[in-house]
Amino acid sequence: RIRKLFEQKKLKVTKYSHQHNQDPEWFRHKKHVLICSWAGRPIFSRYGDESKLAAYMGVISAIISNFQRCKDNVRSLVAGSH
Repeated sequence: RIRKLFEQKKLKVTKYSHQHNQDPEWFRHKKHVLICSWAGRPIFSRYGDESKLAAYMGVISAIISNFQRCKDNVRSLVAGSH
């Protein structure tokens, strides 16, 4: 659905669609936006192809689920020196 909104607004993100989380280039981007469903299915990725990032988003979804189980919320994940 979000991809469709981007395409309607002519904001199509295709420049980095070949990248995925096993590509070193993917990690060089400063900020990532990953949107997944409650079930962990990929919906949108700022960089890379959502289908290639499915396993990565599944791990993120599992981390978020553990926080929710403890009655806490995750607003963002920060890694490294960003």
